[in-house]
Amino acid sequence: MPRRRSNATTTQVESVRHKDKRANIPTTELRDFVKGDEAQPKAVQFPGLLYARDPSLDPQLVWKGKDEQDQEQLTVPSVPIYIQEKIHPQAIIEDKKEQKTYFLETGEMLGSLRVEQILEEKVTLSDDGEQFDLVL
Repeated sequence: MPRRRSNATTTQVESVRHKDKRANIPTTELRDFVKGDEAQPKAVQFPGLLYARDPSLDPQLVWKGKDEQDQEQLTVPSVPIYIQEKIHPQAIIEDKKEQKTYFLETGEMLGSLRVEQILEEKVTLSDDGEQFDLVL
């Protein structure tokens, strides 16, 4: 039987939630859905972003064609960006009496109980300000 870990250190498991909403960003497992965008990326232009050479700063190292290139708007290919990993800690609570299993995240309610904190070795629930720990 494996040894139990000591309770000296606790690991906080957190979920990062960004306030900005973006279009659906696929995970690497779903990259087949955006295969066309990956093979032929769209060109994105940045209007007004020109890097004109200032002749008053001469001598400058300028390669052939640089002045003509800098007169055009900056255009770059946009390839799909993939989400590498999603972490949403959940507490799995089994109700033996009703034979139901609940998958709860921090802040969700189970009857009158609220999930306050999900750690690696325990889940903290609260009911009217009173806190209970479910030790794993």
